[in-house]
Amino acid sequence: MTQSHSTPESRLIAPLWHTGLLLLVILALTLFGFYSQKHALTAAPTTSNSKILLYLSVIALQYGLLRLVTLGLRRYGNTLNSVIGGQRTDLRSIILNIVIGITFWAVCAVLLMCLKNWIGGGDTPVRGVLPNNIPQGFLWIVLSIAAGFVEEVCYRGYLQKQIMSLTHSATVAVFMQAVLFAVSHSYQGFKSVVVIFVYGTMFGLLALWRGDLWPGIGAHAWTDIVGGLVR
Repeated sequence: MTQSHSTPESRLIAPLWHTGLLLLVILALTLFGFYSQKHALTAAPTTSNSKILLYLSVIALQYGLLRLVTLGLRRYGNTLNSVIGGQRTDLRSIILNIVIGITFWAVCAVLLMCLKNWIGGGDTPVRGVLPNNIPQGFLWIVLSIAAGFVEEVCYRGYLQKQIMSLTHSATVAVFMQAVLFAVSHSYQGFKSVVVIFVYGTMFGLLALWRGDLWPGIGAHAWTDIVGGLVR
């Protein structure tokens, strides 16, 4: 009879070296965010073509991040579906996910608005990178959907599960992925980091409760869409 040996590494969803590489890539994307924000503040004014190029660049970077996550998962025989969860595709499950996503988004919007008021408002958004015509608005929607999907897979899927495997603590996993998520958006300013940390914690708890990223993906994408188009 063949004995199966369970080691700490065998319980991970991807190799540790891959997780380190992913964190380095996230750091690089954060620095790119700082550069983009600084450019938007100093450029006069941002042209339509430069905005479109920026949106397309970020969409491509999101796709690259997703590919990196996928390759790491495959090293240990995992797939995106195993990280995303929500394998049931019957009409009732789909409707339930939509209802949960909408409800969660509404609760988040109210709570985060209260938090912003409590800390004295958020950091002033850099309007130079937000859409102001129809083509830009369309690309912003595509970008928001891509970011909603990839960031939920990366933080609430890959990193949260990986940290939970390492620490054997759901609390630590939710907290750490929220910290990483907030720090990766630090180019938006300190107050925004506080809000984004709470935001990431709420999404982490939703993923933990549901075992399914789809409600969070929908709520995340819609938050970004509204945040860009309404402003």
